[in-house]
Amino acid sequence: MSYRRKNSNSGTIFLIIFLMIVFGGGLSKMFLFGAIFYGIYRFIESQKESNQRERGANRDFERRKYRRPTAQNRTPRERPQRTPRKRERPRRSTIPSKPKQNPFKISGIKKYKEYEYEAAIEDFKKALSVDPTDVAVHFNIACAYSIMEEPHLSMVHLAKAVEHGF
Repeated sequence: MSYRRKNSNSGTIFLIIFLMIVFGGGLSKMFLFGAIFYGIYRFIESQKESNQRERGANRDFERRKYRRPTAQNRTPRERPQRTPRKRERPRRSTIPSKPKQNPFKISGIKKYKEYEYEAAIEDFKKALSVDPTDVAVHFNIACAYSIMEEPHLSMVHLAKAVEHGF
């Protein structure tokens, strides 16, 4: 088996003529640069040859030669029969609706924000008569008592808020 080298005489002749024109016939410079350019030229040629060999090895995987499955050459697959599911939960949401807010609690918060602490405490007490386990009302009344500098009543309502889950 013999490896046949491509004919590179045309490239060599072109290189020699080019160098003679550029350097005006100085032989030492011409041969030195000729050797450098010839080495670069051969390196580029060898890279091209190796790329062509690599492309030839991967020829089987080229995308344009790959046959995609079409409707004609597909094999039909069996699909399992669907069984109806039992409904585990009703379709409607069973989330309980929020209870309506206590109007005394709302007015107490408004009065608290307007710095009317005594009136806020009165409204919070009325809100406790509607729902005595409301944690937010106990906490708000404790805050109002602490601002009014009544620590004992403040601690009582804060303890009730914690007792009910605050």
